[in-house]
Amino acid sequence: MNLKLQQQIESDKLNNHQYSQGYLTEIFSGIQGEGHWIGQRQIFIRLTGCDLRCQWCDSPDSLSIRINDKARLEQTPGQRDFEFCDSPLSLEKVTSTLLNLEKLLTHHSVAITGGEPLLQVTFLKKLIQTLKNKFGFKPEFFLETGGHRYREMAQIIDEISFISFDLKLPSSTMERSLWEEHKNFIQVVAKKKGYAKATLTGETSNEDIETACRLLKENLDCFDLVIQPVALIPDKAQFSIPTPQQMLNWQSIAINILGRNRVQVIPQAHKYMGQL
Repeated sequence: MNLKLQQQIESDKLNNHQYSQGYLTEIFSGIQGEGHWIGQRQIFIRLTGCDLRCQWCDSPDSLSIRINDKARLEQTPGQRDFEFCDSPLSLEKVTSTLLNLEKLLTHHSVAITGGEPLLQVTFLKKLIQTLKNKFGFKPEFFLETGGHRYREMAQIIDEISFISFDLKLPSSTMERSLWEEHKNFIQVVAKKKGYAKATLTGETSNEDIETACRLLKENLDCFDLVIQPVALIPDKAQFSIPTPQQMLNWQSIAINILGRNRVQVIPQAHKYMGQL
């Protein structure tokens, strides 16, 4: 089966399931290691399934749904005392896990990540509304997304407080270009708070950096750009870690387009802290 067909099947499978169940990889309490909320204590919900295959993905176990998948649910914040449950999980099970973690420790926010969480937008919307409206859940919701599923983003935009979306640079991901999808996504999130993120490899092109920055400059002046050097090289990888000079050069290009205050280089700090 070719990759594009496999990805479409994955997307269809997730979009067709009911709001009462969600495909999850894990729920746990941890320290945010990326972007503007770095260092904050969050509850992480990692959903399973993605319609992209970026070559540097650091969550490969969350890309595809497999037979007899198990989700691991932390019982005590930070203790890694996981309960293993069959996935998909019921709305009630996910809700009770989040309520329990928040009862035991006050968290800054809930990070919704993946995979691509917007593939399960119906389940997510129901989950957030249930937590807020039925249980008075206080932490805000932070969404990490690939920044290409703009129709789904429009369905859940009112439930999300803060958005981290990717600008997928083709020379970095080795995927197809998503510039048009990114532009449409930006129009949906323009009135929200958040930042755009671009993960860079040693093979990233200056042209892609320039295109990403112009897209932000022309369409989204309230989001900063976080450029993130790829941190890990898996076996048989076709990419390399950027050199210090490359990062300096790319930041210079971004600053020249976006201005002095809109570009930050922030590596994945959770890798250095030994966090999940």
